[in-house]
Amino acid sequence: MIGSLAQAPAREQPALPAGEATSRESAPPREPAPSPGSTASRTGRARGVLLALLCTAGWSASVLIGHNLDTAQEVHRIGLAVHILALVVAFGTILVIDWIGLLWLLGKREIHEPGRLESAAKPLIWGGLAMLLASGAFINPDLGSIPTRVKLVCVLVILLNGLAIAPLMHRLLAMPGTTRFGEVARGLRARLVLALSVSQACWWTAVLIGLLNSTLRRWSGS
Repeated sequence: MIGSLAQAPAREQPALPAGEATSRESAPPREPAPSPGSTASRTGRARGVLLALLCTAGWSASVLIGHNLDTAQEVHRIGLAVHILALVVAFGTILVIDWIGLLWLLGKREIHEPGRLESAAKPLIWGGLAMLLASGAFINPDLGSIPTRVKLVCVLVILLNGLAIAPLMHRLLAMPGTTRFGEVARGLRARLVLALSVSQACWWTAVLIGLLNSTLRRWSGS
């Protein structure tokens, strides 16, 4: 009996279709996501904290210089022109990226499209934000005005929210291109929707308050 079992032929494995076998062999291994306690994760968190501190420092410097610096009318006009140009560059780019992200939420785009667009547009976004901070120091913001304070807080939130979005985009790019929004983990979905909502709410609030302040200054002749 034992001898007959030893001589029995091995069970044949079911043959895979040629296309499936090729795809399994050619598919590159997916890199595992770093665990929360890994060195890569700790390094990423430390880098994020450092960038957040740098953004907060730049924002604070812009606000303090703008509050204490009494600029001439010509300098104010140049600063305002640069401020508007920076707004068009940064806000316009953000609108396009958020729109593509919304289309993915609705199932009309692949998951990688928002992340790839965000990665390619980083120089425009952060360059525009840097120009906003630099030019904001020369347009004499009225810190005694509550709407102006709200606008400045919105700008800071935009900076920090932009840093928080970056790791979310990296996680999306690591997923298969056919992944739908409903297939993403619930926690990640909530963070994506929150980041998108905060981005749009703060941008539109800052833009509308800026337009209101500019209009009131023009009417008052200041």
